[in-house]
Amino acid sequence: MQLYKAKELKSNMVIKEMGGKTMKAMLVFAFCIEYIKDKVLERLCQAIHGLDEDDVHWVLTVPAIWNDQARQFMIAASEKAGIGKDNLTLALEPEGAAMFCKYLAVDKKVHGDETELKAFDENARFMVVDLGGGTIDITVSEVLATGQLREIYNATGGPWGGNYINDQIIKTLRDAIGWTVMERFKAEDFDDYLELLKNVEQRKRGVKYDSILSLKISDNLLRKVEIPFSYKNYVRKEKKSIILSATLMNKIFSSSVDSMMKHVEGLLQKEETRGVSTILLVGGYAASDFVQRAFRKRFEKDFRITFPLHPDMIVLKGAVITGHLVEAIIGRMTKYHYGLGLSTAAVSGRSISVGDSEEKRSFFSLIKKGQKIKVGDVVTQYEVRLKAKSQWANLEVYTTEDDDPKTVIDEEHFTKVGSINVKLPQFKKESILVLTISYDETEFKNLLKQHVTVGASESVTDLGGTIDITVSEVLATGQLREIYNATGGPWGGNYINNQIIKTLKEVIRWSVMGKFKSDNFDEYLELLRDVEQRKRSIKYNSEFSLKISKDLQKKIEIPDSHKKDVQKEKKSIKLSASLMKKIFSSSVDSIMKYIEWLLEKTETHGVSTILLVGGYAPSDFVQRAFREKFHKKHNIIFPLTPDMIVLKGAKGQKIKVGDVVTEYEVVLKAKSKWANLEAYITEDDEPRNVIDEEHFIKVGSINVKLPKFKKESILVLTISYDKTKFKVVATDRDTGRCFVDNCRFLDKEINLKSD
Repeated sequence: MQLYKAKELKSNMVIKEMGGKTMKAMLVFAFCIEYIKDKVLERLCQAIHGLDEDDVHWVLTVPAIWNDQARQFMIAASEKAGIGKDNLTLALEPEGAAMFCKYLAVDKKVHGDETELKAFDENARFMVVDLGGGTIDITVSEVLATGQLREIYNATGGPWGGNYINDQIIKTLRDAIGWTVMERFKAEDFDDYLELLKNVEQRKRGVKYDSILSLKISDNLLRKVEIPFSYKNYVRKEKKSIILSATLMNKIFSSSVDSMMKHVEGLLQKEETRGVSTILLVGGYAASDFVQRAFRKRFEKDFRITFPLHPDMIVLKGAVITGHLVEAIIGRMTKYHYGLGLSTAAVSGRSISVGDSEEKRSFFSLIKKGQKIKVGDVVTQYEVRLKAKSQWANLEVYTTEDDDPKTVIDEEHFTKVGSINVKLPQFKKESILVLTISYDETEFKNLLKQHVTVGASESVTDLGGTIDITVSEVLATGQLREIYNATGGPWGGNYINNQIIKTLKEVIRWSVMGKFKSDNFDEYLELLRDVEQRKRSIKYNSEFSLKISKDLQKKIEIPDSHKKDVQKEKKSIKLSASLMKKIFSSSVDSIMKYIEWLLEKTETHGVSTILLVGGYAPSDFVQRAFREKFHKKHNIIFPLTPDMIVLKGAKGQKIKVGDVVTEYEVVLKAKSKWANLEAYITEDDEPRNVIDEEHFIKVGSINVKLPKFKKESILVLTISYDKTKFKVVATDRDTGRCFVDNCRFLDKEINLKSD
């Protein structure tokens, strides 16, 4: 908040902590960023073998209403934390939220609990209200035909975020309990005071409109609480808590929400924001019942109000998407007038005179407030006249929020935001430099270094219930092309589960396990669930412990053949490390042999990266095996949360999405009522001409209902590949009449309807 409030921000700015100690803000921010950076790198290095720190591109989110100085401050703090400027992108928080909702677009309509997929349409105008802890950031954007976003009104907002509510609750407690009591409590029991603040934050999020707020209070503080008469109707003391009344909570929230509503209402009445159809609310404070009720009541008649699921995570996820996109935001509107401070007034159309030490009091406007600027475009260009023997060209940059800026710079109306100091060679005579200002917006440019570059090949191994393997090539467009058929086998995580259960049945006896399953099915399911969960986290060379119900425990007698590897304990059965190695090796060895064989194929030469996903991928046994076998020649990547990553690819033919795969003419007899076309597949490299059950499988049929043909006719059958399905178009060659549908192979019959 101090970065937002500071009118003139300096690199040596000092901030104060709750205990009264001070420290340079730059160091505080740098230490925080460095801590997060180190933790992320530690986790990434576990997931990606051989990762270099320079392979990571960092995206740092900042409030949209922060000025240029605050943004520059964060860049400097990041550099101090060890993040190079070339590896850093600044993303505006509400724009990051917009990118997430635009690309993934899972949102929840406020007209009910209906959840739907929704993408922003071309030319759609929408407002993003980012309700964070400190500030409320609001941006208004338009979706262009390219899918990029363009800002159509300056980012605005105010200090009405969730922290404002926290401060008001603490202020109320101080008023009710007494300021001296609270200050002494803060000084003497600082840990308990921090616990109180944490309790306020957590309980505030869940409080409903017209409901009380109950706060746990330490015994030490509670003993000192005497509610004054003026607060008797609003605050009451209970055994281990203090209760704030619903009336008081409504009043506290209304001070924040009312300011927010007025600001949004004013924005929507602007000429520039006409056509806005959707208001998107994100940020932790967006989940508040008070906020949601207020937006519904005020705006839902005229606008679509959208609250995405998990609003507190939207900005973070959107920042990741922004980091992967080139020029996701194609243009913005300037918030201020930008100009130079000059020693003498400049005349339009003439070159600007700049000395090296003169006082600069005249404002020369370069970029106007509200000007639409496009990323990469030259905004303005001027000639700068330098005096003879000038050693420096000193250009001071000022901003002003005034609609009609004055020509003389003063502290009330202008803010110096930076300076451009160019050391010059020795000019013997008066010289002219051409000053070009372009909107390069390097803070928001995508500089991501990807693991897989254009032209490289990658193998994706999905380790779920079965092992699915695809081999793809990255094209210049960034798209993927499959270069070898999807293959695999039944060696996934379920194989391990089955082997563990099989071992238990052998130890406990099959008849006992069968009876346990039929008599206690819920407990049997719990056993299966325990196997699945514990199997995922077991380490190489470790024992495996399983909880067993009392009923089953009584019936267990370990046979001599298994006593070395299986032990019965109080509430569990323990399988030895050597037995677990044996169980996993039967699966892992099969995977290794198959991938090794696959990488020797001519078609897979050049594969540089192996990407492992699926629920079985986090297994220590799997990761160790892949590192040992393949890390010398291939990059091995284990994405974070691999069980949440779904990879979908689509004998041998390379087909491009949208292209016509094949086209045939089908001859129909006179008076035919139907064109019956049966679709078959075969895995044979050289398919036979005659269909038989041994080599062919019927996967569907295309049945086209026809008009009455009086004579023999010809249909032109065109088959194209549309992402995951085949699209079929049947055209009567004489009349041009068209019949279109998709050949969905799971359907037994697909009837094509006329266009």
